[in-house]
Amino acid sequence: MRHINEVKRVLAMSAALCFAVSCAEDKPEPPPPRETVLPLLLQEAESLKRDGEDISPKLEVDMTWEIGLVDVWEQPGNEPFPWAGNIHVTIIARIKELDGYITEKTEKDFDYAWDMNREEWLAQ
Repeated sequence: MRHINEVKRVLAMSAALCFAVSCAEDKPEPPPPRETVLPLLLQEAESLKRDGEDISPKLEVDMTWEIGLVDVWEQPGNEPFPWAGNIHVTIIARIKELDGYITEKTEKDFDYAWDMNREEWLAQ
């Protein structure tokens, strides 16, 4: 009889442990804090600037990308994409013409969402 009670106790503990583990697996991972995702979006802004200014000299265009506001905000209830972000840039193009240079200025916004599965910013 004592052996049967011991077996019942072990089975009950095993069932409780399995239940606890299964409950823990169902919980979604909390999103990273703003202090983590904002610097990563700033890195993305620097990458955009670097790529945007890398133009062939044969085109005779000088490009300057000025990073303006970089902002991040929460998206409550959107577990796969808990953060949204925006990078605002001013693009200044100095274009060679026959009689000199002309300058064109353009404002551009790039929208992003933080992907929990990939753990990175995705352009929207």
